This record gives sequence, C-alpha cells and structure tokens, in this order.
Amino acid sequence: MKKLISLFIILNIIIPNMVNAATYYGNERIRYLSSKPNINYEEEYRYKFYRKENIYSDKYYIEDENIDEYPYKSGESIETEYSSWSKEKPEEKKGRVIQTKTIYEYANRLPIRYLNFNNINGSRDILRFLEIKIFNNKEKIDYELICRNCLNKEKISDNFLNNGFMEVTKSQDFTIDLKDNYDIENINIEIYLTDNYGTDNTSFSVDILDNNKNKLKNYIDIIMNANIYNNEDNGYKLNILLKDYLKDIYYDENVITKEEKIDDPSLQLIDSYSLYSYKDIKYKYYKEERYYLDDYYVEKDGYIKDENKYRVYYKVKNRYMINFKDNYVIKSRDYNLYDVINDTNIEKSKIKIKDSININKNGLYKITYSYNDFVVSIYITLDLEEMMESYRINNNSRIKELEKISIDTEESVIKGNKQEAKKDKEHKNNDVFSVMSLSLIMIIKRVLKI
Repeated sequence: MKKLISLFIILNIIIPNMVNAATYYGNERIRYLSSKPNINYEEEYRYKFYRKENIYSDKYYIEDENIDEYPYKSGESIETEYSSWSKEKPEEKKGRVIQTKTIYEYANRLPIRYLNFNNINGSRDILRFLEIKIFNNKEKIDYELICRNCLNKEKISDNFLNNGFMEVTKSQDFTIDLKDNYDIENINIEIYLTDNYGTDNTSFSVDILDNNKNKLKNYIDIIMNANIYNNEDNGYKLNILLKDYLKDIYYDENVITKEEKIDDPSLQLIDSYSLYSYKDIKYKYYKEERYYLDDYYVEKDGYIKDENKYRVYYKVKNRYMINFKDNYVIKSRDYNLYDVINDTNIEKSKIKIKDSININKNGLYKITYSYNDFVVSIYITLDLEEMMESYRINNNSRIKELEKISIDTEESVIKGNKQEAKKDKEHKNNDVFSVMSLSLIMIIKRVLKI
C-alpha cells in the first residue's frame, strides 16, 4: 500500500496537468447596493413609511371656512343655538338654518284738538270766511273759535252762508278748539270763502295741535290758484279731508309690536318688517402630521407607504467558492498551504487557515479554510520519503547541471564563439531533463520491482 501511495505522489509530480480539482460553495448570499453594479442585479424599490396622526383644531368652523392650518374636515360637529332676532338678513352658508318672521307695528294715532289757521293771504291782504264746518265721521262738531281781533267772528259758525262773514287780515291767525280729542283720520273740514275784490293768489295754512296745544309738526298748505271772486251769497266752498292733506300722521310713541296682523280699529298699522335668526352646523377640522421611520422599506406592516419618497437598491446574488487541488501532497519543507487553492472568488489573504502540518511526521492532515461563515475542510498528504527522495534528486540534478555548465563554458572559451556555446548549453539542459525523467522511471521500476 505504501508503494502505491509513493507511486501516486510521483505521478502527480511528473504529470501535473492530470490533477483533479474539488470545488466547494457557500450558501447563496444576497447583497443590496446603493449604486448600480457592473454585474447582474435586480432593482428593488424601498419606500419611506410613516404613521399618520391627526391634529385637531381648538375651534369649530362652518364648512369651508376653516383656516389654512387645518385643511381637512372631520366628522365631529356641533349645532349652535339660534342667534337673536335681527332685521339684517344673514348670509347663506353651508349647513346654516335660517328662520324668519314678520313683525307688525301698531300705534294709536295721536289725537288732535286744535286747528290753527295762519299765513292768511287774500286780495288787499284780507280773506273773508263765510262759514267753517267741521265733521267727525260726518257728525258735526260744535267747536269754539279763538281769535282776538277777528271781525264778526260769530258769523263763522252761525250755520248761515248769507248772513255775513268773518274778515281776517294777513297779520292775524285764529284757532278752532274742537273741545275734545279726535282721530285725525276722521276729521273733515268744509270752508266757505269769498273775496269781492278777486285774486288768483288766495292761500292759508292750518297747523294741527294736540290737547296741550303742542304742534304735531303736521300742517296743511292751502293754495288756490283759481279766482275765488264770487258775488253769490254762498261763496266758494273748499272741502278738506285732513288725512289726505297732512304731510305726516303722528302716532303715539308707545308702539305695539305684533308677530301677526290684528284687527283693532283703535290701532293703526304703521310698519311691518322681517326678522331673521339662524343657527349653524360647525365642524372640527384637522391637519395630518406624518411621523416617518428612519430607514427605507419594501413593506412595513402598520405603516403607510409614501410613494413619492423612495430609494432604488440593486440586489446582487452570489456565493463564496473555493476550488482546491485534489490529492495535494506536500513535497517540500518550503510549503504554503494557500498553494492548495486552485481558484476562488475570495481574496486569498482574507481566507483563514485552521490547523497545521507537522513537518516531521508523515501522514494525512485535515486543514480547515474559513471566510466569514464559509468553512471548508480538506485533506493534505505529507510523505517524508518522497520529500527526501525529491531532495536527493534535486541535489543530483543540480550537481550534473553544474558539471555540464562547466564543460560548456570551457568549450565556449576554447572555441571563442559565445553564440554556439549558448545553443550547446540549451541542448545539454534538455539532456539533463531527459536524464532526470529516465532516472525517475528507473526508481519507480526498482521500487515496484518491475
């Protein structure tokens, strides 16, 4: 058996091209690179993920009237109380409910008692009143005439049109006391005038006074552009319905407000208008705050992907490989355990070697090579006899080579031809190699007793 091993070792020395190789692979490795590599790769998109938190406004807002800081409407809302009633119509808004009602204002008309005639103009500054009749709803009122300097003032109310007249000059005025308070709506006055001189500029004014002789700021301007000259005894008749002539009708300051119309002859509707009240639906608004994870991910449960924030990674697949020379035999003390590595994709200097060879002990050694988590163990043979035989052969070869070189050198000197000496030297070197091969074959035959 020992002879067979020796033969195998020798054959490995003589015919190195026939050495088999063993290749070992680690587990597949996947690496992700941030820059595009020059080898095969797959693109992998990784995104920023975040959790979302809603921050709500302190206030409630009418829909679409939220401030910019809080752009999103939530489902949380409140309903306000109705506002107080106002004449101003509120603006239409989303969710706003507007109610309206009509208000009616009633008042008692301020009663009148006195009629004051003034600013009297007639021909030659005199105006003649044949008769003045005053009616309350067609019922004649027995009034009293108040005038200091009026001539024949009794004539004005004697109920006779042809029994003389009361003459009033421009500078005079007179007052009629109705002796009671009356509603101005119901007062009708019949005035009979005459002017024997004739004029087209007859006029006078009538002021309305209350029970205390306070002017009610109402008055009548009577201007007659027609000539009232009349020779007949009945004179010129002027009919005045006060409510048609007064520029304004005064009412009691104590206005009665009603939300519906009422039918009361003692009250006069003086105004009506609408009142408005409203309530709003208001909402809480919110803004979104995003809290991002620090890294980028393909997927992340419980978080939201931001499609706009991503990075591209390049996925590279490979695995460690070491190819060892098969049946490696150490044949020199000057050995290197890295020489057993035939090929690898790992930088040799980074491969760690565990175990060692006892150079003084013949045998088979287990040597472990490792890189990161990649570990491979192989067996290497140490044959001391072969090592010594190899050492002896090498020494003999060197001696013979030196002898041949010496002879060649001497012949080159004699001949004096350096070029021929060089060619002869190369030829002899080949002969040395042939002698070495023949010697090895003889050793094999002697060992095997062939």
